[in-house]
Amino acid sequence: MNDRFKFRIWDKECNYFHDMPDYFVGMDASLNVLQRNHRNEWDILPLENQENYVIQQCTGLKDKNGEFIFEGDLLHSERNDELFDPAVFVIDWSEGIMWVDDIDPEVLGSCPFTLHENYDYEIIGNIFENPELLKK
Repeated sequence: MNDRFKFRIWDKECNYFHDMPDYFVGMDASLNVLQRNHRNEWDILPLENQENYVIQQCTGLKDKNGEFIFEGDLLHSERNDELFDPAVFVIDWSEGIMWVDDIDPEVLGSCPFTLHENYDYEIIGNIFENPELLKK
């Protein structure tokens, strides 16, 4: 489950995701950039304007199309069982655990539940690029 430690970075000013190979997330959740110096060695430099970036972590799970599911992703599930009806969910961190939050209060109310790899989720967007999917 090493994929659990993959990250992506949303740039609030430019409205796009940065490629992670150029960035390093510090132990304090700070964002740093990797650059080669004049001796062709790697330097880790703190990224300016940290507040302009949102770091999102991978769940380590994939959707039904084989795409990694990240924090901030919007998922759809057609599964219809005793737990929930078909619905749209958003991935969120809370108390150190990745949760799936129901964005339609009529389906589960405000009761979050953990993401389960046996459900047939499909990524339909994310909270930054598809905010219209959050509105009911």
